[in-house]
Amino acid sequence: MSRKSGVSPKQVNRIRELNARGYSSNQIQKELRSEHIGLRRQIILNYVREFRNKPAQRNVGKYIPKKYRRIYRPTGKVVSISGLVHGRARRLNVSGDGRSLRRLLREKIFDCGESKRGYSPKTQFLTVDANKLLSDPDKYLSKEEWDTRPRINS
Repeated sequence: MSRKSGVSPKQVNRIRELNARGYSSNQIQKELRSEHIGLRRQIILNYVREFRNKPAQRNVGKYIPKKYRRIYRPTGKVVSISGLVHGRARRLNVSGDGRSLRRLLREKIFDCGESKRGYSPKTQFLTVDANKLLSDPDKYLSKEEWDTRPRINS
């Protein structure tokens, strides 16, 4: 077992000992605090999972309140695509380097011609990276048609 930075061997041994007794991570944290060798609960959970041969917890962001979640910050150039779908406004901000944005428009995920065909975003406002959008368009886009030709601002 690899020791994480900032954790002493004494703490690791004590976590292992309390885990063997069947203590939960909250109980282990309480014991460590009473012995003045406390650790953050997340670190204790990682050790407990490792000792019990459990996989790491998936999709942990789901349990973080929305106001504390990381907001996606666009990098590189940003292209805004906006229009109406069934009379309701939809806007998609796509960011990335010039090559991926050009590829996005060339593959006609958004038809830039005279027709109104093309995919529209599933949600009212969506900000996504161009490479993610190209790799999995069904995750972010629906097959609903735009009411009119979407406006593309770069």
